[in-house]
Amino acid sequence: MLKLRRLGFASLVVFVFFPGAFSGTVAFAAPESKAEARTLPNGLTVIVEEMPVSPVVTVSVFYKVGSREEIMGATGVSHFVEHMLFNGTEKYPKNEAFKTIMKNGGIGNGLTFWDYTLFYDMVPSDKLDLALEIEADRMANSLMDSLAIEEERDIILEELAMRTEAPIINLIEETFASAFKVHPYHHWYPGGNEADVQNITPDEVKAFYKKYYSPNNAIVAVVGNIEKEQAFERVSNFFGSIGSQGEPKRQISEEPEQKGLRRVQLKAVSKESQALFFIKGPEFGTRDWEILQVVTQIVGGGKKSRLEKNVVDKGIASSVTFFDFPSKDPFGITIFISAPKDADMKTIETAVWNELEKLKNSPVTVDELERAKRMYAGQTLLGLQTSQERTQQLSLYEYYRGWRYSDELLENIKTITQDDVLSLAKKYFKLDKTTIGTLICSGSKNDRETISFNQVSGGRMSLPAFFAVGGYSKDIQTPHGRMLSFKDAVTESLPNGMRAILMEDHSLPLVAIGGYIMGGAVLDPQNEQGLANLTANMMTRGTKKYSYYDFHEVFEGVGSSFEMDGRLESIAFSTTVPADRAVASLDAISDALVNPTFPKGELGKAKNEISSLIRKRDDDAFSVAKEGFRGFFFGTHPYSHSVMGTEESISKMSHKDAVGFYQQNVKPNLTVLCIVGDFKKDEMMARIKENFSSWPGRRGGVECGEPVLASGVRQKVLTLPEKKQVKVILGTKGPLLRSDDFAAFSVMDLIFGDQAFGSRLFDKIREEKSLAYIISTEWLPTKEPSSYTIVFGTRSRGLEKALAAVREEITKMRSSAVSDTELADTKSFLKGILPFRFQTYSTIGNQLLQTTFHGLPLDFYERYAAALDSVGKEEVLEAARKYLDEANYAIYVVGPVDENLKAVRKKLK
Repeated sequence: MLKLRRLGFASLVVFVFFPGAFSGTVAFAAPESKAEARTLPNGLTVIVEEMPVSPVVTVSVFYKVGSREEIMGATGVSHFVEHMLFNGTEKYPKNEAFKTIMKNGGIGNGLTFWDYTLFYDMVPSDKLDLALEIEADRMANSLMDSLAIEEERDIILEELAMRTEAPIINLIEETFASAFKVHPYHHWYPGGNEADVQNITPDEVKAFYKKYYSPNNAIVAVVGNIEKEQAFERVSNFFGSIGSQGEPKRQISEEPEQKGLRRVQLKAVSKESQALFFIKGPEFGTRDWEILQVVTQIVGGGKKSRLEKNVVDKGIASSVTFFDFPSKDPFGITIFISAPKDADMKTIETAVWNELEKLKNSPVTVDELERAKRMYAGQTLLGLQTSQERTQQLSLYEYYRGWRYSDELLENIKTITQDDVLSLAKKYFKLDKTTIGTLICSGSKNDRETISFNQVSGGRMSLPAFFAVGGYSKDIQTPHGRMLSFKDAVTESLPNGMRAILMEDHSLPLVAIGGYIMGGAVLDPQNEQGLANLTANMMTRGTKKYSYYDFHEVFEGVGSSFEMDGRLESIAFSTTVPADRAVASLDAISDALVNPTFPKGELGKAKNEISSLIRKRDDDAFSVAKEGFRGFFFGTHPYSHSVMGTEESISKMSHKDAVGFYQQNVKPNLTVLCIVGDFKKDEMMARIKENFSSWPGRRGGVECGEPVLASGVRQKVLTLPEKKQVKVILGTKGPLLRSDDFAAFSVMDLIFGDQAFGSRLFDKIREEKSLAYIISTEWLPTKEPSSYTIVFGTRSRGLEKALAAVREEITKMRSSAVSDTELADTKSFLKGILPFRFQTYSTIGNQLLQTTFHGLPLDFYERYAAALDSVGKEEVLEAARKYLDEANYAIYVVGPVDENLKAVRKKLK
């Protein structure tokens, strides 16, 4: 399994997944940007772009400062300042800005990266002034109270503990620390070193804020359903009076030339062995960087890429993943390899190295080159569907090279030749530019073994990077203020029982295709958990018309991908493609559903891919906790089933098992197909009938009954000494989406815990007691009542205090009515947030499918909005008493504690 990934940081780390490669004929036109930039007298750069797809607008403030400006001994100060900028001003005290955005129907957040700090607010278009006022106030008037800084320190340390317990994070940290000796990218992790965060003084935090957070060191981007001139005027009104601090002096040490291979070896408790190659590469925006984007697709883009076919597909490695780190200064590119913990890492690393070496020895083929170019064009189009994405991209380009570069890049990509690719590989892919980090699983056959590259011929390597950015390629004709409505959707049933939902809209030249087959993991035999998911994987590995590679090329060939996997109650599938490839994509999907061939030679590959995902899941303590809680909470009911299964259950499954599951459970009368976007309804429906009418209907349905849950308070502990935090899942019986009290539950849930800032749990556990970085509630909509859970992570020393505080908040929620302010603000947010469900064709399709799955009318959200109006304090109190059941709940605890919730010491074998 090979994927291309772009790495960014939301507070610390967020992985953004992009689709793989493609082939096929697509229009390769440069984007037509509607953006315009101006500079205010105080030095603030302002970029505005009209994007009237839905009635929302995003305001982002991009500060040209991040961990790149930090010095050793004070790492993490930029992230510390980000936290403090959420702590408020005199006008908007701590977290009040975020709460104000929410109660006005918006969402916002902040993130820290190496080179920048970014805040954004996505709000209804008529709330543009509010977002601008809040961000201008944050820039000029953030309070940096010394006591507040000290109180925030514990929260940041909890965040570091949560992030850095993952083996991959530690491997990356050690590798980059070796790759960079003097440049600040040495401390790659924007959260900083734990010891530094403990010792940073309030004065250092205040000085950093004063030095860098001013108009002349910032970019404000406004994108959405607004008038351009009005937006410029409003930005000037709110930001124009803020004084500049002068150009901040930056002391960035230039990294000396690397003169030899560097190697790091790390041992950890992990389910997988891992290797990370880091190669220093060209500067962002240069011709070499542009060529590298094409090389990335050739080597790592999709099922037909070289590493996928010649390394992963042959079973040498479980997965190969590229990471690209866009940066102000020359940085580099990485390739991350996963394998079973006892795999021969010498063989794996040698195979990857030798495969990449081929790039320097002979030109790529014309087909490979053109495929890579088309792939990049498609990814550019698909990567810009929301105003929030566009504001960040415009700001990044402006800082790194100039925002107009987004209009130039695709034209430049078109001119890349075979010789360009060959020259780039020879120039950069050298052993002397490479640092290799290896993670060895404690107790494995590789434990304490030293791995060398003596077997590698030539000692050379290539590692491409990927950074998909760009502009729009079609004028948008959607009227200002319009929100797509489900009223535009039409539904039709075929004679075999299959249902199709179509929603035609011509705002963007895209089509989203998705659907589900009712069933999923609930139909897995008890000893074959993961079978539905394996069957779904096999359905795309060969059909009557398509081989495995050709099937996925239909989607990857236009810069997209096709996902089909098992869920708890369904097998789901989805893709979004350019409009001119919608029919070809539908044809391929229909063949996978109606005519899968289940090639026997693909079974082992599918099992290896899924097993790798299982190992990654089992290395994440939150995932382990959620898996364990489900089994503990639901007992023998099918809701206890693991969707992916276990390595053991997957290893025992046969070709006959997968074929049998398909024949018995994949039926047209259990299937719903949804298509949203730029097409003609009559023509698309005719194609659906042509493709699916021959699919024979079968009797049967899916019924697993309502779970019978154990009564009383139950607790179970899974001791993992190697983890830094304790993960806790506390759950009760949850509601149904179709429940009469669902609107009241939604209000109660948001007040109690389901929001990033301002819920009662958040205010008590994080803000008041500093016991957790993340605490929230989670609820999974299912056909039968599922679970309603409270999820958090904390250090072992704070576990009992955190649990006591959670129970205290449950009692308060059950015992007295919410305040008038809580009720009004929450209802306002829940109604105001509805347009954000309809920003892209894929999100519209997801909502249509969800309402259909649960047997709800297509006007469900209109009814839901009306139901919110009638929710009062008594209804909220009733919902709390029903769903926060003090007498009947389960607690599942994972981490460095024993059965008595006492801390245990870390031990490595």
